[in-house]
Parts: sequence; structure tokens; C-alpha cells
Amino acid sequence: MRVCTHKSKNPLPPKIFMPESPSPLGMLAPDADKKPASLGLFAKKPKETGQTSPQLQDVINEVNSTSRRLRVVEDRFTNVRDKLQLMEQNQIQQIFNLFLD
Repeated sequence: MRVCTHKSKNPLPPKIFMPESPSPLGMLAPDADKKPASLGLFAKKPKETGQTSPQLQDVINEVNSTSRRLRVVEDRFTNVRDKLQLMEQNQIQQIFNLFLD
């Protein structure tokens, strides 16, 4: 760190010059500006070389299976709800037609 000592007409205190650092934390965290290499939004992800344990693989398979079954149940529930709504609309229309006659 060095201090500017030249005389100027400016009444402000002397300027302090810090060594340039790209990090906003300066000398406190010299590695703060280092980021991992970005592969971009559509870049292929690097493949993992490590193998997962058989027990972990069993858990992963079970979670995937449960997720698929949940999607099927949600789809069936949506279909039943739509059919029920159609039936209720038909009943309302029939009742309305009875009172009109």
C-alpha cells in the first residue's frame, strides 16, 4: 500500500492506492474470484466415474419406481375428476331442462 503525496489544490485527504485485485474482498480472500469452469446451459454434463453401491442403487431404483407410480395415480385421479365434473354438468342440465318444461 502506498500513499499519494503530490500537492494538489483539492482539500480531500490523500488517496490510498491498493494493488489491483479482481476480487471485491481484495487481499482478504485472494481466491474469492476463482469460479469453477462453467459449461454453459446446454453443455453435456461430465460423466461420473465412481460407481454407486448396490444398496444405494436399490434405493435410487425404488425412488424412481415410486415416482412413476405416483404420476400414474395422479393421471388417473385427474381422469376421474374430469368424468365426475362432466356427470355433474349433465345432471345440472337435465334438472334445468325438467324445470323449463
